[in-house]
Amino acid sequence: MSRDISAARFLARRFLRPYWKAILGAVVANVAVGSLMSLRPFVLAPALNAFFDFSQSPAHGIADLTLDNVGPTIVAISGVDPSDAIGLAMFSATGLIVVTLLVAVGGYFGF
Repeated sequence: MSRDISAARFLARRFLRPYWKAILGAVVANVAVGSLMSLRPFVLAPALNAFFDFSQSPAHGIADLTLDNVGPTIVAISGVDPSDAIGLAMFSATGLIVVTLLVAVGGYFGF
């Protein structure tokens, strides 16, 4: 068992050490792309709240922010009229396209 580990260490030092900067960059980029992908539900939250008529008040601070009021909070921050369904749909669609493009650019470069 320890012989296998020492062989793996030898191989890692020999073949991976010259590329440690590229490997670290790829790991950081993957974390960034994964974080951007997790923003998609937050971008869609205002539209979902408007179309399904969830009446929640926006959060007044970061401590008041919950998953129930994230949509109204994004709407309040953005300045979009909450009663304008078309405006909310356009706002959410634009945000979703921007996030998707950022994820696609990260994926294109091999991250």
